[in-house]
Amino acid sequence: MVTASVKVLSEPTPRTVVVPGLPLRKTAGSTQKPEEALLRNPTVAAAARELAHHRGQQFEQHDVLLAAMRRVTTVDAFYVAEFVGDDSIHYHHQYDGDVFDLPGSHSVRPGGMAAWVRHHRRTYQYGTDNGRLLNAGISFGKLDKRSRDALVAPVFDGGRASVIGLVSIQTYRPNCYDTTVVATFESLIEAFAAQLAHEHALTGTNEDQSEESFISHVLAAIGAVHSDATRDLRQVGKGLRDPEAALRKVKRQLERLLSDLWARELGEHRRVAAWLDMLTPRQRELALLMGHHLGRNGQVPSNDVLAAEMNVASSTIKTYINAALRVFDAQDKHGVAAAVWRLLETRDHRES
Repeated sequence: MVTASVKVLSEPTPRTVVVPGLPLRKTAGSTQKPEEALLRNPTVAAAARELAHHRGQQFEQHDVLLAAMRRVTTVDAFYVAEFVGDDSIHYHHQYDGDVFDLPGSHSVRPGGMAAWVRHHRRTYQYGTDNGRLLNAGISFGKLDKRSRDALVAPVFDGGRASVIGLVSIQTYRPNCYDTTVVATFESLIEAFAAQLAHEHALTGTNEDQSEESFISHVLAAIGAVHSDATRDLRQVGKGLRDPEAALRKVKRQLERLLSDLWARELGEHRRVAAWLDMLTPRQRELALLMGHHLGRNGQVPSNDVLAAEMNVASSTIKTYINAALRVFDAQDKHGVAAAVWRLLETRDHRES
């Protein structure tokens, strides 16, 4: 929401992030332990059961969060995002009213929303700084409207050692999210995180799922959309009773398919980011260099050229490449470069 948008995106954190003018005190809404509210709040308890029922189904779990919050307050915009590495954040569920924004990635900007939330490990509230931090982000959804209240909560890993993602609710109406709403929201995110810990991922797609199995899943989903569209088209001439409802159904089917495809792609991104982290700094530098060369020039240079660019001997480059081949389980350096480039090309280098 840079100019006039409902929602604002975020970014991973540097080690010391302090946003000038934003108090570091804990807010009233964040003093309650989420598990205490979980036991007392029927909305949260019901949502926790639904989340468990949809275990492994990312799209449905996100819908559960949104529906639960809409039962207790006004929610005009909503997003779920996941950190990948230290410099990228991926948004795979974004709604502004009935507008579904396509999944996408952004680079992390030091001092931005996601950096602040991940560093301070607590929920951002619009009223803390009158939306200044929120408004510094990138807009999405309905760009002719501006959020007047918002919460951006951290999603913790199973041991609460680190923030692995964000969930945000936003509204056009001012002063909607009081301490009760904040406590309910944080409790819902706690229940959501518990399910994620069980699944060992922030996406509902099984990363160990074979390529053939996933392709079968996608083909089946496309087939279902095609079947519904074909049936509805046949009914048009006979007086389709509710064409708007039919279109909404197809729209939701496509949104889920997009979400599933993005989750699969995100799993690949996570693996490549993890592999890069397993390399030494110089080995990682070489892997990134090869990825950039492949993306920009369509080929990976010879070892001598790479050695000259990194100011090391060709034999050293060969040693680095062999290390990368083992980590990436690749046949040659082109395989490493291709995996790295797929990660790099999806990153949106706009500051969010």
